[in-house]
Amino acid sequence: MEGEYTITVGVGDSGVGEHHLTRTLAYIHNTAVLKVLRNKDAGIWSGVVNLAPSVNVRRQAYV
Repeated sequence: MEGEYTITVGVGDSGVGEHHLTRTLAYIHNTAVLKVLRNKDAGIWSGVVNLAPSVNVRRQAYV
């Protein structure tokens, strides 16, 4: 839907369940603001999307 949206990013250590973290390592609230405008020539639509994000963390040794 049309409006302003924010992105919040967090990294945790050891999850307990689906939405609970044992320890928060980093948390940035309102990292970015997105403004969605309606295309006046298109039909009206709305919905929910799950982008199924994934993250891979690699430890690299520097010599």
